[in-house]
Amino acid sequence: MPAENSRHFAADSNLRHLARQWLCRASGAPLIEGNRVDLLIDAPANFPAWLAAVRGARQRVLVENYIFRDDEFGREFVAALVGRAEAGVQVCVIYDWLGCRGQSRASFWRPLLEAGGQVRRYNPFQFGSPFGWLNRDHRKLLLVDRTVGFLGGLCVSAKWLGKDKSAPWRDTAVAVRGPALLEFEQAFAARGFPSRLRSRSAISRSCGASSRRGSGLHRSRRSPSPDARRVRASSGGR
Repeated sequence: MPAENSRHFAADSNLRHLARQWLCRASGAPLIEGNRVDLLIDAPANFPAWLAAVRGARQRVLVENYIFRDDEFGREFVAALVGRAEAGVQVCVIYDWLGCRGQSRASFWRPLLEAGGQVRRYNPFQFGSPFGWLNRDHRKLLLVDRTVGFLGGLCVSAKWLGKDKSAPWRDTAVAVRGPALLEFEQAFAARGFPSRLRSRSAISRSCGASSRRGSGLHRSRRSPSPDARRVRASSGGR
């Protein structure tokens, strides 16, 4: 290798090492190698990908979001979940109690519950903890079959498409494939669905077939939030 190329290679390696150190220190978590990450910009790129992934699910769909709105896209998304639940796929949903107030009611979830899906609301108001409601769940996560996960800033609402006579909301998400999906599932389980999710070792084996090349994501070292204990089932009305 020519001397000039060697210097460039060494400089690039040093830069990568420093970037890895900075990212790990900033996030407080080690880097997870071997992931493919695709950038999805705005709802027209995200929503069709979500629906295609859900409709192709064979084992499990995990959904967590701040807002599920009873509008054109919200109903289409829930209908896709209902279809998979009726086919025997495990479907688990977590929605934020405050985020969904005025956006959807118990009747919105009834078809999914009747199809065998599980729906829980995060941290509803409790008179015994008048300020506890300030802790909200703003995570927007969709994980399908441990093969693809979506994480970003979009809620489940046609507002992001601009279909309610307003300009579409601009937001970005990523589609992730690889061993980082293990952390997606563990984060979801910590919100209140730990009982029926498979063990960490089993999930790790299912992710082991992923390519060792690609992007990295960071794994949180935080222990499950105590607020997960305040997750409640949404079988009743609001």
